[in-house]
Amino acid sequence: MNWSSFEFQYPYMFLLLGLYLLCRIYCKVQIKEVFFSNVKLIEQITSKENKIKDLLEFLVVLFLVIALASPVLKEVIQKTDTSGYEIAITLDASESMRDDNRFNITKEIVSDFITHRKGDRIALSLFAEDVYLAVPFTFDKKPLQTILEYTQIGVAGSVGTSLYDALYLSGNLFKDSHSKNKICILLTDGIDTKNNIALDIAINNVKKYGVKVYVVAVGKEDEFNKNILESIATKTNGTFFHTTNPKDLNEIYSKINTLEKSKIETKKYTKIEYLYFYPLIVVLVSIFLLVFKNVEKKQYLILMLALIVLAFIKPTIDFDNTQKQKSVKFIIALDISKSMMASDIKPNRFEFAKQKINTIIDNLEDEEVALVAFSNQTYLMSPFTKNYEHLKTFIKNLQLSNINQNGTEYKKLLESSDKLFGKFDKKALLVFTDGGESSLFKEEIQYAKEHQQTIFAYLIGTKVGSAIKINGELVRDNNKNIVLSKVNETIIELTSSTNGDLFYSSNANNDFTSFLERIDKDFNSNDGYSNHSEFPLFIFFLSGSLVLFFLWRFEVIRW
Repeated sequence: MNWSSFEFQYPYMFLLLGLYLLCRIYCKVQIKEVFFSNVKLIEQITSKENKIKDLLEFLVVLFLVIALASPVLKEVIQKTDTSGYEIAITLDASESMRDDNRFNITKEIVSDFITHRKGDRIALSLFAEDVYLAVPFTFDKKPLQTILEYTQIGVAGSVGTSLYDALYLSGNLFKDSHSKNKICILLTDGIDTKNNIALDIAINNVKKYGVKVYVVAVGKEDEFNKNILESIATKTNGTFFHTTNPKDLNEIYSKINTLEKSKIETKKYTKIEYLYFYPLIVVLVSIFLLVFKNVEKKQYLILMLALIVLAFIKPTIDFDNTQKQKSVKFIIALDISKSMMASDIKPNRFEFAKQKINTIIDNLEDEEVALVAFSNQTYLMSPFTKNYEHLKTFIKNLQLSNINQNGTEYKKLLESSDKLFGKFDKKALLVFTDGGESSLFKEEIQYAKEHQQTIFAYLIGTKVGSAIKINGELVRDNNKNIVLSKVNETIIELTSSTNGDLFYSSNANNDFTSFLERIDKDFNSNDGYSNHSEFPLFIFFLSGSLVLFFLWRFEVIRW
């Protein structure tokens, strides 16, 4: 317990102690008249008993008043007017970043940088052949850390470097920003090879939104155009950094970390822990002792006990805006292997899968969904979120040009998914795939069962199959024969063995109804409440107990 946040909600209740003392002096005590021939003997016998009785009475009043004052511990979850600024981190994820382990070292340093940026809103983008928005601006550092952990070279394509595109789109991230300080940290080891957007246009777009760009070049000077990178930094009032050793990036990010901060508003949440039941324990014990000491008018004390017990169970009034919060999590996995470019399902399997994922997102209510793409590797596109518009953005940005992998590794998908679920015990995975090429799923079934994973598959493709076209050319095998990709229905072994289900592709808009019903029924933890509003009633029960005490202890004056 953090006792520095201890306080009484109703401190004025301590005035009742003064009322009790006044009554002790001026109010007539409830006693029954009895006549004895030897008064001195009776006084000696009852003196000790009266002292104990007075002590117990005082303990009842004192601790009952303490409970009425409502001692609490308050914990502030978030602060308002957090000092910070907005930072767009834009990382080069092209193949050349494999050299000297640049990419993995960069991930570690950027992750540490994010950890220290408390109160800032940070966005993360990756670029290579294409530009991929990994995480829009957010205060929540966990998605950023998770994305970095899973990100691999190839997530934004691997052939080429869309440097100017990345710079231009980084500027667009600040379109609706109201922060005074807008920062973009652009890290690259190469030059622009795509020529989709002119450099001047990209720089002007960044300047239009008042973004300061810090450019970090990694590698030898003959690997990038120093003049261009310096120009980007200079024209946006930023700074250019260069290092040949990726490990020196830590020092560069530390320098950037010293930038002046601006204020960004956040919400403040206060968690209240009630402590009134601790003093009530003393009250209960004292009343029990009084009851067994053969005092008069025990019915008042027994009623007091009943009211205090009711206060112990923390009764509350729940208002109409109370809503039960779902605790449903599931992962959507999209197959991005080359076979998904077959066109037996129009316009092709991949685009059809994207349309269907958007359909299921449109039918979500309060579920948390993570999005991954997989082939012979697994890429995290989005950690668990309820921001469905962001999920649609990730789906939209995933283009056919990103797909350049052979094979479909379901075992790696299951391993990555299990890591993403963490300690969550109800693990559902919905896979959009053509089934891949595997005819045996023994290892996958064993792994899924051991890790309590339930696999659902949405099968896309036909038994007749189709050829695969990439960049206008048909895919051929080693013997120059055209590859014909057919749907693989043996994946039903994986779904049925893990208590999941197999769905076949269709043009219907309700083909996910049974899946969503199953998810809400079997994978809903129901462990929380949203928009919850309640009013504690213990104050009324304790007030009633105090009134009963005064009625028991003092005689009521009749006017």
